[in-house]
Amino acid sequence: MGEAKRRSAPDPIATRVSSIAVEAVTELATRWPDHGSYDDLRGAVIYGAFEVLAQHAGLVAAPLELVEPRIPAMAALWVRIRFAEGLPLADVTPEHFGCVHETLTGYGLVDGKVVRTDGRRKGGVHFTPRALTSKIVARTLEPLLACMVRPPLVEPTAEQVLSLRVCDPAVGAGAF
Repeated sequence: MGEAKRRSAPDPIATRVSSIAVEAVTELATRWPDHGSYDDLRGAVIYGAFEVLAQHAGLVAAPLELVEPRIPAMAALWVRIRFAEGLPLADVTPEHFGCVHETLTGYGLVDGKVVRTDGRRKGGVHFTPRALTSKIVARTLEPLLACMVRPPLVEPTAEQVLSLRVCDPAVGAGAF
């Protein structure tokens, strides 16, 4: 028998982010009846989450209603409040923001209702846990960095590290 797959305990913040994203897109379908398509709803929720997280980090983000002028102002406000009040923002990482996109890709609008679909599987959208990405990055970069070191240096210089060019062909939520 092969070794059983080890699964790490689910990240409670990622679980909460995903739950809020689904609740938000479901509620937004009601609050914004002329939204057009599920992609419009999903895009508004993804941007609303980004706006809240960016402001929490001290960055400037245009208000959702300026980015998506068709959304009613009260619906945009509701999306912001839902993320701001529902999450421990100090503990949210860029990977958690990626959960919003990854989760909502697995849903769609069917007969006016938000339902689970096979969109994530069809689109190849998958989450890679930090424990795995850290190992992959270390295993990939450590030999490259070791080749850069020449005595008397013990580790590469900042210039050498910054000269590396790395491609993440998946271009996901930035976990790598």
